[in-house]
Amino acid sequence: MGKMPEVCVTLYSNSVQEMIREAGRAAVALADSVEIRFDQLWLIPRSARENGEEGGEAALEESVRPLDDIDVDESVKAIVEGIELPIHFTCAPSAAPDGLFPGTMDDRVKVLEQAISNNVARIDIDTHLDDKAVEHLIQAATKAGVGVVRSDISEEEAPPTEEIVRLINDFAKNAELVRFVRRCEASIHGLRLVEAGWLLNQKEEAPPRSIGGLGRSGDWPRIHAPLHGDHTVFAVLTEGSRIQSTGLVNARDIRIAWEVLEYPKN
Repeated sequence: MGKMPEVCVTLYSNSVQEMIREAGRAAVALADSVEIRFDQLWLIPRSARENGEEGGEAALEESVRPLDDIDVDESVKAIVEGIELPIHFTCAPSAAPDGLFPGTMDDRVKVLEQAISNNVARIDIDTHLDDKAVEHLIQAATKAGVGVVRSDISEEEAPPTEEIVRLINDFAKNAELVRFVRRCEASIHGLRLVEAGWLLNQKEEAPPRSIGGLGRSGDWPRIHAPLHGDHTVFAVLTEGSRIQSTGLVNARDIRIAWEVLEYPKN
């Protein structure tokens, strides 16, 4: 084991002001950086709840704003100016797990270009972008000195260990970090992700990576990230039962877990 992983806290806020406030909370939780889920700005949460027949609360209804409702230029500038921690900028499409961006791929490229021009620390380039867009964004980010994160986040279950290793290595070109996430409802799926990280950690030229899961055993690779040499662990500010069995980890709790497991500090 070498250096302890960095903790990047993902912010799902639905307004710029709330994102800036949540970034402050992330700093208090000793986050090393924050992930701005810019696509979440298009979400309109419904605050009104209706009582069910037995007096319980009905599910919270949500809707998505039209693309033009958000002033992208002003929002990106305000976020960059208002947050002191390094920013990992993500704008996930509706085709991605919990992605909300309502526009086309070209619209999304323009959003990512705006983030690059505002000098965020890292830009997230995912598998939903075509080769032309990927190449264009990598070139723009490299020219601006912005780090490139190649992310492969899918609801598909974790494949065999060797396939995970191959996929992560394939994404390593021109990437400062490779982010790999798969569905992990069965224990074997979480174990495959941990094993893949371990195998990569045995190689001197393994790419910097962040391996995580969604579902019951999805937190295994995050909990054991120091063991298999992950560079970054993505965490949230949400606590307790709200993230139980989701694969997500709380920013404070993950550091406590590493201490309990006696993983050495930096």
